[in-house]
Amino acid sequence: MATQKNPLLNLLLLAFALGICFAGLEFFFRTTHWLGARASWARPDALIGWGLAPGRGYFYPHENPSGIYFDVNRFGYRDREWTEEKPDGTFRVAVLGDSYVEALQVDHGKTFLALAEKKLSQAAGRKIEFMNFGRSCFTQSEELLVLTRDILKFKPDLVIVFYYAINDIGDLAPPTALSLMRPFYEELPDGSLKLDTSFNKTRAFKMKTWLNPFKKRSTLISLITERFIIFERVKQAEQTGLLGSDPDAHESLRAYLSLATSTPEPQYVKNYRLSKRLLSEMARTSQAHQARFMLVNIDLPSYLPEVAQKFKSVNPTFDPDFFDQDLAVFAAKEDMLFLGLEEPFRQKAQALGRPLHFKYWDAIGIKGYWEYGAHTGHWNEDGHALVADQLVEKILPLLAPEAAA
Repeated sequence: MATQKNPLLNLLLLAFALGICFAGLEFFFRTTHWLGARASWARPDALIGWGLAPGRGYFYPHENPSGIYFDVNRFGYRDREWTEEKPDGTFRVAVLGDSYVEALQVDHGKTFLALAEKKLSQAAGRKIEFMNFGRSCFTQSEELLVLTRDILKFKPDLVIVFYYAINDIGDLAPPTALSLMRPFYEELPDGSLKLDTSFNKTRAFKMKTWLNPFKKRSTLISLITERFIIFERVKQAEQTGLLGSDPDAHESLRAYLSLATSTPEPQYVKNYRLSKRLLSEMARTSQAHQARFMLVNIDLPSYLPEVAQKFKSVNPTFDPDFFDQDLAVFAAKEDMLFLGLEEPFRQKAQALGRPLHFKYWDAIGIKGYWEYGAHTGHWNEDGHALVADQLVEKILPLLAPEAAA
């Protein structure tokens, strides 16, 4: 009888030891945030891939040396709580974009949204409410869906989309996207848009949905799954040829950078055209609901003269102001307000003599595509302050009595 009990006893002892080990590791990672460990704030979303888990506080350990604690409101966005009913006399501004709008790298009060809201309220003498609908990795596909599903019910007076060419163009189509766990639009020959959300039928999405409750409760499980996602994206970047050594004179500027040269890649030309089509759809949808529409082009690394020169050394036809200029023309044709950030960032960086972005990729040793084709990190506090000032200057005329009339 004793020998029959021993295997069971051994299994129980092993399970107990593993449980103690897991609990110890969980406590260590939860308290130290080593390797960027933190509880997951994501939740699966069958329409847009994923969103922020609502009604909780989280910790973002990257970029800002002190780390940032942030809250997600009951609607699933990084902001204070909102009322669906718009208060009388309030001018509502709904802001869409990727991680630059989500802005987990700075405290809420130092984001461009909070700063612009405060300055505009003081200058206009009325209540201005900025609403943050940003989420990491958004493209125009998700933004159009969020606009119609989440934003319009709040009756915004102005919808702003922050455009980031580095991600928005490549991630818009399956051949160039770093993740396929997302919706994709296709423009049909008759000009209509066809939405593909087949990702939510895949085994990977179902597994992600199953794992999500464990990720939200365990820092260790969240860390393991996050590292796996990074591994998958790096592998996809390698397959698309976007991860490797710096470009040199024997190579060419690729991906979104090629659009700013005389030899653009055909797939990115197609993606960029679709991106504009989706922006037009967002503008028309906003205007149909009595909201103005503004397009903001986020600065690219080439706002720095030394980076622009680096790109020109590879392809002399590279134009560092291409997206600001091209999108300005596009916005004018589509009756959109437009704000380009390339030149303001260039001037401010030169005046301050210091960067307007965090230095993150350098710190963790990621090279290749991320080194020459993307920023070293998101906007720091100086960057957010500059964006706020630019928005105030652009929006304030809309608040004048004659403009409101």
